[in-house]
Amino acid sequence: MSENRDYAEWLGNRQHREEVLTGIHVDSLNALLDRDGGLPLGLQWLLCQDRVPQSRIGPDGHPRRGEFLPPVSLPRRMWAAGDIRFESSAVPGEMVSRSSTVADITSKRGASGDLVFVRVDHDYTAADRAWLRERHTIVYRETPAAGASPAKTAAVSADDFTWRRDINTDTVQLFRYSAMTFNGHRIHYDQRYVTEVEGYPGLVVHGPLMATWLMNFADGLFEDSTLARFSFRVNAPVFVDETITLLAREDGDGLALAVINEGAERVIGGVAELKPR
Repeated sequence: MSENRDYAEWLGNRQHREEVLTGIHVDSLNALLDRDGGLPLGLQWLLCQDRVPQSRIGPDGHPRRGEFLPPVSLPRRMWAAGDIRFESSAVPGEMVSRSSTVADITSKRGASGDLVFVRVDHDYTAADRAWLRERHTIVYRETPAAGASPAKTAAVSADDFTWRRDINTDTVQLFRYSAMTFNGHRIHYDQRYVTEVEGYPGLVVHGPLMATWLMNFADGLFEDSTLARFSFRVNAPVFVDETITLLAREDGDGLALAVINEGAERVIGGVAELKPR
């Protein structure tokens, strides 16, 4: 499938959403993360979602393409990367707003075929106070030929890191995260669709869910420091029932981070900058 369309008319598209951050949001994410309390990182992905009518849902379960996001025809859509700057904190009861802009659209030809990268910049406020600035990159790609082996990613030794945590993924986690983020993407819950249509071997673990595990893991390492910035790139998908390992080590004034799969391949690479709590 060739993807040569010019999407320039979608550049600069804007969208604004508002929602009250509630204790239910906080409690729901804490429950998924097995946290006893406090404000977890990653709450923004539970808020201000694009809740379109059912008649405007596309075949993959996402809102139909060609409205806010460009009508890319490549079938696979994945969360490719994120960069988050933490400006302040939000507390339950505050009105959160998200202003989103389609900032860049780039078509490339890679080893796996055509790729289209769409970058969306989000500015979040809480009670009119700057809360988060996020750069979100989505990648659209071709479905591989039948029988094609997944590309290998770089091997990572856990011995090169100071801290680690293992997480056993399962379908209940995927269901709960899809529900709390209003994410209808069928690759996370529809076994027939994910294997027969998009050609994956099993249900795909959400990229932002793994990023949420990773940044909360990093944020809990030091009593006197919290995250000022968190950047990550998804290198490969993880499939349900795989055990993943979160890794961290000090790197200058910040942290080098990674998520590896059972084969010790890096599925997410990341860095964090720290600031006093």
